[in-house]
Amino acid sequence: KTIIVDLQRDMDEILKECNPSTRNEIRHTLQTPSLSFVIDDKNYGIVYDLYRSFEIAQHRRPLKKDMFLGCKVFSAYLDDVLVSSIICYDVYPCLRSRANFSKRLETNDKVYNRLISRSSKRLIYEICKYGKEHGYKLFDQGAVNFADSAKKGIAEFKMSFGGTVVDEYTYTYCSPFVRALKKLRLL
Repeated sequence: KTIIVDLQRDMDEILKECNPSTRNEIRHTLQTPSLSFVIDDKNYGIVYDLYRSFEIAQHRRPLKKDMFLGCKVFSAYLDDVLVSSIICYDVYPCLRSRANFSKRLETNDKVYNRLISRSSKRLIYEICKYGKEHGYKLFDQGAVNFADSAKKGIAEFKMSFGGTVVDEYTYTYCSPFVRALKKLRLL
């Protein structure tokens, strides 16, 4: 499954579809001068370092830096320190979230983590706002797994923005040469 946010509505309607807690947290970031948000962030080194450390902290293997090619990076900075980013595939007229990551696993400070959480939610709002302003029709939040209890928090985060849950399909292209190799392997 994946969650699609329709960007053909007013931003007020999109915000209204968020759950009340998420709306309040987004509004709180508007009053936090130490937070800044960068649309199409080009600080790939800093962003990749945060992504890499986030993946390693969860015992996952990070993708290579070339994952940024053709993507839009939306970032949140707290006092000029990167605290959260979302990498989106730019497949006009759709923006699709590829990776959401933050510094939340690097600290046990509840106040700091709350700011990071709020900034991550604000990034979703900023993606929707950017998408609307640039003629995108959809924001696809990426895969969501409702069956795995370990991924319950991710599903709740994505669902807190409203949107429509739809089936997700993956298509894989194999060249004729690769298909021939696969047939030979079966023999």
